[in-house]
Amino acid sequence: MADIDARITAIVNEQLDLGHDPDFNSGLGNSGVTSVQMVAFFKKVGEDFNVEIPPLQIAEFKNLRDLSNWLASNAS
Repeated sequence: MADIDARITAIVNEQLDLGHDPDFNSGLGNSGVTSVQMVAFFKKVGEDFNVEIPPLQIAEFKNLRDLSNWLASNAS
């Protein structure tokens, strides 16, 4: 799981430019990023983990921890 978290952190830092490492337990809506940035972020995550994340699944993620757990179960 630590490897997945590290990869997600790298993508967040590359795509979202938060100015700090992400808090995996904080709500995604509280991050201050735009919807365009979020679309690009999830696209990049899917590419890097070689998995398609269904839009309805994305809507279910409350935070990056949920995303990390989902990737641990679904990514190849």
